[in-house]
Amino acid sequence: MAALRSRRPYFTRWKQTRTRVESHVVGLLRRILYLEAAIWVVAGVALAAVPESLMNLLDQAAYPEHAWLRVAGIQAITLAMLMVLVAQKIDDHWWWSWAFVFGTGALATFFLFKAAFGIGSGASSGAPSWAIGTVSALLTAALLAGLGRAGRENPMT
Repeated sequence: MAALRSRRPYFTRWKQTRTRVESHVVGLLRRILYLEAAIWVVAGVALAAVPESLMNLLDQAAYPEHAWLRVAGIQAITLAMLMVLVAQKIDDHWWWSWAFVFGTGALATFFLFKAAFGIGSGASSGAPSWAIGTVSALLTAALLAGLGRAGRENPMT
């Protein structure tokens, strides 16, 4: 116990040496990751709990088995947990957010193409596809803006 107490002042001093500028620059990126994680948790819980209702809402073809949708919901919750973990370490590892840019950008591309051109099985160009695509595109743009600020102020060296 005494050894732990002797290290604590060092840890406290180390945390105080972080500059406010560094935290402020990556603060935007952290907030975006928390927001996106919240969206993924809501979507994941909906997919895992009530996939039939969600597919009706999204105007999708009926599936004989909803196990894969439930698995996708569980994976969405896992992705949200990873986003929170990256957000908590964003001061040191801000470039890890590029993985989420790729995923969110691919999702936006898929749903916007589906809405515009009717691509995919059970294709509908309804409002849900436009909404999901637009929200994903906005989140991708926000992540890119946060990464741009973080990269300019805190380059990877």
